[in-house]
Amino acid sequence: MSYTTKKYNRINWKNRPSTATALGATNLNHMDVFLNEVDDALVTMDAEKLNVSVGNSMLKSVEYDSKTGVWTFRQLDGTTQTFDQNIEKIPVSFSLSEAGILTMTTDDGTKWECNIAELIKAYSFDDTDTIAFNKSFSNDEYHVTANVKAGSINENHLNPDYRADILNYRNTAQTAANDALTYSKDAKRWAVGDASYEGSSTDNAKYYKEQAETAKTAAEKAYNDILASGGATIATTGKNGISKPDGTSITITLDGTLSASICVLDGGEIEE
Repeated sequence: MSYTTKKYNRINWKNRPSTATALGATNLNHMDVFLNEVDDALVTMDAEKLNVSVGNSMLKSVEYDSKTGVWTFRQLDGTTQTFDQNIEKIPVSFSLSEAGILTMTTDDGTKWECNIAELIKAYSFDDTDTIAFNKSFSNDEYHVTANVKAGSINENHLNPDYRADILNYRNTAQTAANDALTYSKDAKRWAVGDASYEGSSTDNAKYYKEQAETAKTAAEKAYNDILASGGATIATTGKNGISKPDGTSITITLDGTLSASICVLDGGEIEE
């Protein structure tokens, strides 16, 4: 064992004729016990002490140069060892070519190239009836874009709720279109006639307009003929002329002939 506190107390020997420090068993054993303990302690210390050769190999200091990345280790005996981490060779940027060549650029500008094309898994993008893929390479990067083909979306791609709404709108629009077609046919039938409607050729606005124009033309012709033949005039509320006193209709034929069963000309009765 080694001492951690003081163990020996001095006897402080005195010369004769004093007998206070007699050279007897007590004082001699006091020294003998201490010498024995010191001897044991020395043996223990020698066994536990640090060997000089080992101690000299222990580190005294460690230094690091952040600019070069070099570590310097100094031992107690003055020996030094250095370790260069080569931080200037650590890649600071990477680039990948379309051919699969990986270029690594270190901090000192050195470039290293490595072909990793075989390590890159190839993916195939196949077009479908709906989606078309396009692959491009720019800025050292691959780009894959997907586009929906024009006219490829059908009702199967739609949300069921949206699809139901669209189908409902389509049916409503179809009904409206059918109704519009019917109304347009009816309008045509009454406007100019339609062969699909029996009798409409003589029962429409165009026909009646043409008949009215024919009658008007015939009436004007008859009127002009009367004026040319005798100077007769049509009776009005202000003057005498051709009239129908008994309510008999004056008839005008298609060729412009004006006739009546009874008529009055200048006040005289003339039988047809």
